[in-house]
Amino acid sequence: MQTHDFYTLLGIKPNASAAEIKSAYRRLVKIYHPDMKTGEESADTFKNIQQAYETLSNPDLKHLYDKKRNYTHKTAAPAQRKKRKNYDPSETDLKHRKAFQEEYKNYKAKHKKQQQPAAPPPVSVYNETKYILFSIPLAVALLLAVINLYKPPKKADTNADAAKTSLSGNPIAYIHHTSFSPYTAYFNIPAIDSITNHASLSITNHSGKDAVIVLRLQNSGEVVRNHFIAKDHVLAVKHLKKGDYNIMAYLGDRFSMQLSTKLFQVSGAFSENQSYIDYGKIALSREKETTPFEITSPQKLSAQQIPVSEELYFRANF
Repeated sequence: MQTHDFYTLLGIKPNASAAEIKSAYRRLVKIYHPDMKTGEESADTFKNIQQAYETLSNPDLKHLYDKKRNYTHKTAAPAQRKKRKNYDPSETDLKHRKAFQEEYKNYKAKHKKQQQPAAPPPVSVYNETKYILFSIPLAVALLLAVINLYKPPKKADTNADAAKTSLSGNPIAYIHHTSFSPYTAYFNIPAIDSITNHASLSITNHSGKDAVIVLRLQNSGEVVRNHFIAKDHVLAVKHLKKGDYNIMAYLGDRFSMQLSTKLFQVSGAFSENQSYIDYGKIALSREKETTPFEITSPQKLSAQQIPVSEELYFRANF
């Protein structure tokens, strides 16, 4: 092995970097490894390649090798240098060189063919037109679906009778508006007296549910008003006589005149989350002025506001 120059054997220059040394070694291993090529000559060549790589890949060994190599070149006799220059390779060297060139040529041709990218398939104008014609109806259908999704609901009729539907299998008509009186007939509420000197009441529904309020005179227990108030809405109750009133509320979700209450079977009830609340007394003493009142959530009742039963809510008089 000492008769071979390591740089020449790996096919690199003396100033080659570590990456170039490693790349040359890997390239030669793929050609002369015993698993790739058999034969005594190939085995010897592989050993020489390994020794060259082990020496040149180690910085300390490479330094010693370069030092020895440079010294040998400097001290060589002129005749020997001339002889080396005119060196006539032996037949064995020529065979090795030829075999190496053939193997390297085949290796490059094989990998070049594998790495060559495949030609892209031709684009069909028919396919593009087909996709465009298919996507247009799909886009229109999607647009119509979005429009229907964000379409505002129709405004419900303010008349309570408009909420009634047939009981022969038709869907239940739920109430979603404010300012109708579902229990006027049940409580036999008299007509509103448009007196000159009257008081007004502004009721805000902050209970988180829809409500049907009942307004009673405190001294007689007579029901003078009842109104449906949707959640987060305000109802103005006008033409009230001065005096003390009691306010009760029937709370729930999805009110319908097709449904009836459980105990008294009164037409008009909530289908979900029902409760009855006594919100206490309110005094109306200011004529021609509006007194505010708020219906709060059942979870935020004051000491004077208590849950009550359906029986107490629907009793005509206390």
